[in-house]
Parts: sequence; structure tokens; C-alpha cells
Amino acid sequence: MIAAIGVLSGTSHDGVKYRVRRAAARQTWGEALERQWVPAAVRFVLRCGGLPVDAPERSEPGVLCTDVPAVLGRRMGPVRSLMAWLSHAIATFPNAHFIGKADDDVYLHPPAIIRLLESVPVGMRKHAYLGYHNWYHTLYEPGRQFQFTTYSPQRGYSNMAARRTGLAKRCSVPNVTCHGPFPYACGPFFAIGRRLVQALAANEGIRAEMDSLSVLPMPAKEFVVEDVWLGSVLWRHVGSRLPLTLLSVHGWDSLYYDTHGFRVHRQLAIYHNRHKFINRLVVLAHFLELHSCKAPLGWEAANNGGDCCPAGVAAVGGRLSPPSGEPAHPWQAWRLKVLSTRCLQEDGTAVNLGNVSLLRELGVEARLPVPTGLSTETWLKERDSESAVRERFLYAHGRVKA
Repeated sequence: MIAAIGVLSGTSHDGVKYRVRRAAARQTWGEALERQWVPAAVRFVLRCGGLPVDAPERSEPGVLCTDVPAVLGRRMGPVRSLMAWLSHAIATFPNAHFIGKADDDVYLHPPAIIRLLESVPVGMRKHAYLGYHNWYHTLYEPGRQFQFTTYSPQRGYSNMAARRTGLAKRCSVPNVTCHGPFPYACGPFFAIGRRLVQALAANEGIRAEMDSLSVLPMPAKEFVVEDVWLGSVLWRHVGSRLPLTLLSVHGWDSLYYDTHGFRVHRQLAIYHNRHKFINRLVVLAHFLELHSCKAPLGWEAANNGGDCCPAGVAAVGGRLSPPSGEPAHPWQAWRLKVLSTRCLQEDGTAVNLGNVSLLRELGVEARLPVPTGLSTETWLKERDSESAVRERFLYAHGRVKA
């Protein structure tokens, strides 16, 4: 098995909204991913602790109902769900090369995801940390929750952003401990090698930290972001002892899209549906079924430690070195490389899938399940919170032909 992917989703507040998201993901890519030429598994990871035994979430197909309390919500729930998934996956899928995590507002193109994971050489997989990487710091003050602060290269707009965080001043306060900058894989999708997941699940320090996060006070508008937290614990608890392989997928280009727009290339693998326009997943499934392009992939050593080069993090021959004062981490940094430009040359520019005339020209509009009386333009802007959308997806009226 190449991968087991856990899709983190919610059950609290507006539970039906999350059911719609899961139905859309299941119908447009989740079921298809499990039918690829290489075995893979997809599970929707829910916080079911405290839900009634007859709650509809418990009977959904492909769901892992964890005992994480549903009432935790967004503030603490995703971190607990992530660790519950990693522990479950490593025990349930012992032959999986990767354990992946995705958000429930993401579209993953099944063949492209499989090709991406298969492109990683077998010898690099067991300690792999694959995704689109950013850099952060952890700030810890005894008796309070961890705080996470972005790190930016000291140039241009990023220089202004770095000054605005006041990182240097905050780290100079007595009793405040700062770690980083450390890389973390952004939450829409990342994949971790099985040996690395085993180390995370068995680490006593991480378990103790999970317990402390549950009881320490947190300001009302703050929450623990699970992707940044995971990068932090890899750096603080695991990274000095294991030779992690940092595999950076370029962001906002032909393979990975995490923007507000709807312009994509035919070799798309990952799309983050930021606006929650639920029917975009349907459009992507049909467009890529008709027009996807298979680009050969490889990996090259990242001479600057990844996609950005923060001060204090240098790389010699692809090896990451942390800022002075912290132990050296034996991490190897690699960057995804598209080995052929054929797809991009044929495309020219990205395809604007929000253009209905273009969808018609490409043969996509005729395949879309747009209800009678509704224009394609309006249908494209429907969100997962609208009642008509809920009925269509929950009763599979929006199902995409596999």
C-alpha cells in the first residue's frame, strides 16, 4: 500500500455542513483514490466522543469515529484528531509507505497523488515529511499555551511581516523559550513516512504535551493549528534523533494550488478550496478526467534548505542546520522537480475553470450536474452551507462518474 490518508473533518456546531464536505470529497476523489492501480486507503477522521450512538456521522461510509470529544471544536480538536489518526493508521495499515493527512475542503486528483507519492525513492520514504513547507517559531511560556509565530525571509513585503510579529522582542522576554525556525508542511495535504509516524506515536514528550494543551488556558480567539504544531513537535521532540527527509512540493504552481482563484494546470494534484465553493470539486473531477496531463516527477537536493531560506537555517548539500543554540538536526532537504515541461508548454497559461464559456469549450459544462433552472455561474458559487446544496450532495445527486 502506497498510503493511508486521513481527512480531518468536524462534527460540532454545524454538523451537516461537514457532512456535505465529506460527501463531496468522497464522491469526487475519495472513492476513486481507493481504486487506483496502487493500493491506497482514505478515511474521514471525526471527533465522535460524546455523540449519540445513533448520530448520522457514525454510519457514514469510510469514517473513523475517534473518541476525541466532539465539543472540542476548532480550537483543540484538529490536533487531537491528527494524533488519533496517526496512531490508528500506523496500527491498521502496517504496510503503508506513507500516512497522509488532508483537510475536508481539499480536492486530490487520485492518479496525480499516487504518482507524486510513488516518485519518492523507496529509500527516502520511511522518514519522509512531504508537503508544501513554510517556516515558523514556537514560543513557550510556562503555564500558558504554545504560541506559533511565522518566520519570513528578511526582504521586501516579508521583511515588513517579520517586523510586525515582533519576534525578537517576544523571544527576549524572561521565561519565554523560542524554538525555530522550523519547517512545517501546510495542512491541506501532507504525507509522513511510516517510521516517522511510529516515532511520533510512541514519543512520551508529545503525549505529555497533548495532555498539557488540554488544560492550559487559551485566549478566546486563538486555536492550535495542527499542521504548525506537528512541524513543531517534529523539530523539538523527534528531529534531533531521526534523519528526517524534508520533501517540498512547490506551492501555487502546476501541482499544488492553495489560492482563492480557480486557475489550474492539467497536471494538478492538490487543490485547496479556500472559499468552500463546494461544486468546484465536481468541476475539477470532470475537467481532469477529460484533460489531465501526466508529468514525470523527480527530486533534487534543495541547496537552500527548502523553498525559502530563513536566516539561521543553512543547508550544505541539502542538509538542514538550525540556528545556533539548538542541536543540529540531520535532516535532508529535497525539492520536487517536474522532469518535463510538455504539459506546461501545451497549456501555456493556467486554465480558468471559473470561465463558463471555457468550460463549455472544453466539454466540461455538459457533464456538470447543474439543476434545472440554475445557471452554471450561480451553481459554481454555491457554498457547503446552503440547504439546496446539502440535499443534493447528501443524497448523491452531485455524484461524479468514477
